[in-house]
Amino acid sequence: MDREKILSAISSAIGYLGNSSKLFSNKEEGETYNLVWRASSDVEYCLFLFSLLHPNEAESFSLKRESSSKQMEIQPILTSALNMLEEAKSCIENDDFAKAHEKTWKARVHLFKVQKIFEKQRKIGAERSSTASS
Repeated sequence: MDREKILSAISSAIGYLGNSSKLFSNKEEGETYNLVWRASSDVEYCLFLFSLLHPNEAESFSLKRESSSKQMEIQPILTSALNMLEEAKSCIENDDFAKAHEKTWKARVHLFKVQKIFEKQRKIGAERSSTASS
């Protein structure tokens, strides 16, 4: 059943995000990035499964603009994504798939923010190392 697959993927993403927060606190950014990527992969799979259950629902989420503040700190964004996924899991356990879908979509937005920040940091680091060696 899709419900069990969704729960499994969300639980996996929650595990990856929990571990990524711990690693980020220990300044292990490379490993944090890898775990965020894995969590993002699980979230995408969840959203795919939700789209199979309710094909037209994702369109309403994609049209909504995220109105949250411009957080640029990784830790608070990871925490927000983790909280969203935990809420989504709870919603699924209570058979509220519409709300779970929305929470998962919001978690996806947060994970994309984190990935974007990491990519900017990598680009800046690469530019600094190339100018330092010139």
